[in-house]
Amino acid sequence: MRQFQNSVLDYKCEVAGEYISAPLEAAWAIEAMFFVRLEDLRGENVRFNARAQISVNGVDWIDEGTAFAPISAEGQYVIRLKHFGGWLRITGRLEGEDAHAIVTTNLVLKE
Repeated sequence: MRQFQNSVLDYKCEVAGEYISAPLEAAWAIEAMFFVRLEDLRGENVRFNARAQISVNGVDWIDEGTAFAPISAEGQYVIRLKHFGGWLRITGRLEGEDAHAIVTTNLVLKE
C-alpha cells in the first residue's frame, strides 16, 4: 500500500504582499501536490504569483521551476511536483493596489 500524507501548511493566513508557506520535509515521497485556496480577495488589479521552492536542509531555498499560473480570482489551485529532494514550500507575492487575501495551503505527498 502506498503512503499518503496531507499537511496543512497555512490555514486562513492573511496575506498582503509577500507570502512564504511553512516548509515540510518530504524526502520520502515521490509525488507532491500543492493546493492553494484564495478567499476574501480584495483590491484593484489583484494577482497572486507563487512558485515551488526546494531545500536540501530546510534553511536554504531555491526555486524548483514549477509555478502557479497567475491567480486573480478566489478559488482553489494546484501544482504538481516530482524529483524535488528533501524539503518543500511555496513562496509568492500578492500584487495590486490595496491587495489582500486569505490563503490556505496544503501539501499532499505520496510514495
